[in-house]
Amino acid sequence: MAIAVAVTIIFINPSQAQLQLLPKINLETFKLDPNFTDKVISACVRLDGRCVFELSDQKSNLTQRIKYTEERLADIKKIYLKQKNVSLKVFHQKDNSQQNIYVVVGEREFPVLTLNSSDASIHGVKFLL
Repeated sequence: MAIAVAVTIIFINPSQAQLQLLPKINLETFKLDPNFTDKVISACVRLDGRCVFELSDQKSNLTQRIKYTEERLADIKKIYLKQKNVSLKVFHQKDNSQQNIYVVVGEREFPVLTLNSSDASIHGVKFLL
């Protein structure tokens, strides 16, 4: 009998009987989702601290894409503001399932960014090429 009472006290926590609505917490609760970096998220591309537009991609790729795009926009701005009477042209080209966006400042062409289907689908837009 003493063994049964000891087992009940050790393995069955009386507070669990009173708090049945709380989820069971164990080591699995604190493990990170292994697919977390594969989830598509969005973030702003900024120029002078202002959100110009958003890009969407897997978490593992998004930071790199945003940094590259922000650097190109800063380069374009710098060159554009240095010159007088300079022309600025924006155009795109298809490349398989992507759209490449370019900006021409005077005689210099800058690849700014590549849009893919995740950029469109996260905002409920169908990406047509």
